[in-house]
Amino acid sequence: MPERCVAELALRLLPQHDADRVQQALTDMVGDGFTLDRIALTPAVETRVDDPFAMLCLAAVAEVTGLPHDAIGVNGLTDWAMPCPDLGVPVILIGPGQPGGPVPLADVVAASQINARIAKGWLWV
Repeated sequence: MPERCVAELALRLLPQHDADRVQQALTDMVGDGFTLDRIALTPAVETRVDDPFAMLCLAAVAEVTGLPHDAIGVNGLTDWAMPCPDLGVPVILIGPGQPGGPVPLADVVAASQINARIAKGWLWV
């Protein structure tokens, strides 16, 4: 039998979950003889749909694509998620294509138009 076993977990918590309580629940679940070490903690980030910046972004997407604007949550991490909540800056991710997939040139052009509308609307209000 091996002397040691190592497993790495990447958990993404919703804003209402407390990381310390989750870690304690996991510790209780695995029992004695196991050690759980937290390597990093980045709190969940949530920007309200009615935030003025979010509304501007949704409108820009709808104007450029002609599709109804729809906000969705993203299960992932971006560097922006780290400093922005402490600064009171809303976090919105907008981009062409799907992660890991090819991106048609038309989607890149549309993303550029969306970003231009957002910049004009937010910076030159």
